[in-house]
Amino acid sequence: MENMGKKRDESVRRLTAFVPAVLLMALIFFFSAQPSEESSVTSEFIGVKLFTEANFLFGFGWDLDKIYLMSEDAQHAIRKAAHFTEYLVLGIALIHGFRINFPAGTMRARQAYGRWGLCSLLFGSLYAASDEIHQCFIPGRYGAAGDAMIDCAGVLTGILLALCAVAWREKRRQRKAMRRNGTAVYPGTEPDAAQGSNAGIVEVR
Repeated sequence: MENMGKKRDESVRRLTAFVPAVLLMALIFFFSAQPSEESSVTSEFIGVKLFTEANFLFGFGWDLDKIYLMSEDAQHAIRKAAHFTEYLVLGIALIHGFRINFPAGTMRARQAYGRWGLCSLLFGSLYAASDEIHQCFIPGRYGAAGDAMIDCAGVLTGILLALCAVAWREKRRQRKAMRRNGTAVYPGTEPDAAQGSNAGIVEVR
């Protein structure tokens, strides 16, 4: 019964691992489905909010007209930053999903990271391309190769950040094992004759 419970919990964990990525893709789809005028209103609202908060925190002394003018001038930068940021978070979410559903097992850490990163980059890039195609069918919107490249750069950045976090967590776990047992094998360590053929092979969690 205990084993059945563990298997059920693991199945639920794997099924829900991609939920953050799916929710984020749905949010991206929602914003991409907005007509041009509605999208401009959303961008302007974000810009006004950002400049208002900056004015409050740093005491620049801007009046409301100045804030609206600055927000209007910054629309292009805000849109590109939004593209990059939302896909950066998507890259992190995809790494989480692939890491849970395709565990490293006895694979070397670098191989596991490479597999998760490649799958996440491929999936994220395809979604970015499909998002730009989707915008071609929205009134007043159009797809742009430049935006797709920004999206892919965001995905790649998120992937690298996530993998660095996983590597740091694994190294920390290995250091704790070293302090506890006196010895430990780090991810990516090459095996030697004294340690045996399984050295350098770890389970990345």
